[in-house]
Amino acid sequence: MSQQELSKFALDYVVFGNAFAELRRNGLETTLAKFTRRGVNEGVYWFVNDWKEPHEFSAGSVFHLLEPDINQELYGLPEYLSALNST
Repeated sequence: MSQQELSKFALDYVVFGNAFAELRRNGLETTLAKFTRRGVNEGVYWFVNDWKEPHEFSAGSVFHLLEPDINQELYGLPEYLSALNST
């Protein structure tokens, strides 16, 4: 993973509480957390930028790093979210 890809991966994790990396035969490439969704079955992920043309990733090809949330287990929750109510 290049330094730029790692920076995008880390930024998604900080902003969204989720970061996704797609396994490619020659490395890892970040897929935008804003548009990446977990499928019904475990290990299945979708890229949904436009609802008309969703892209399903190959099973087992996406690594999902998430900030744990006690209310659900599908997506992460960014750390800063609790501070929004205090502003």
